[in-house]
Amino acid sequence: MSFNCVIRSLVGALLCIFALSSLAQEQIESISFYGVVSYQKQKPIYSQFDGILEEVYVKGGDRLKTNQPLVRITREEVGYSEILIRNTIENAVVSRLDLQEGHKVDRFSQIMMVADLSQYVVKIDVSQRDLLRLGEIGDASVIFSPNSTQPKEMQGEVYAINEPQQGDFGLFRIEVVVDCTKKCGHQVRSGSIAKVMLNSAISHQSTASLGSH
Repeated sequence: MSFNCVIRSLVGALLCIFALSSLAQEQIESISFYGVVSYQKQKPIYSQFDGILEEVYVKGGDRLKTNQPLVRITREEVGYSEILIRNTIENAVVSRLDLQEGHKVDRFSQIMMVADLSQYVVKIDVSQRDLLRLGEIGDASVIFSPNSTQPKEMQGEVYAINEPQQGDFGLFRIEVVVDCTKKCGHQVRSGSIAKVMLNSAISHQSTASLGSH
């Protein structure tokens, strides 16, 4: 290795150390981001049989009860007349309707999508710089309908941190899950915008350490 190469390597290492130390000095307790709300769990409803979609008992946006009939299909197999497909999710909504009455279906035909209303997820894009400034992500607060006259704040949990993909401009996709087992209210809607406050775990640890002395 030449002398110039050694010098360049040392300079690069020093710059990297300087950058990391600078970020450590400007470490902050929390940062806010905006993201899109969506359902955490969705279940596709397939025909499962060859036949005709005779009746659809629900429409998009309908709230569902357990065991509620969704569709009736007339089967083509010899010896079978018709079958009812029912909802199996306790707290659910029809998030999308794909087929209408009268359609010929096979066992792979997707008729609708049913979403679980007990959990929502907010996906936000965070730069590596902001992640370093937080040091370590602790808990998260989510404010639904942040610009309305009745915003709703709830506790969130960081569910996943996905590394940047090609074309993502180096942004990490972070998924924050909110438990809506208890009613979340009308402010929580799939497709709406929510404000997410990521809190640093390090600042909480420091506070707890000071309080114990």
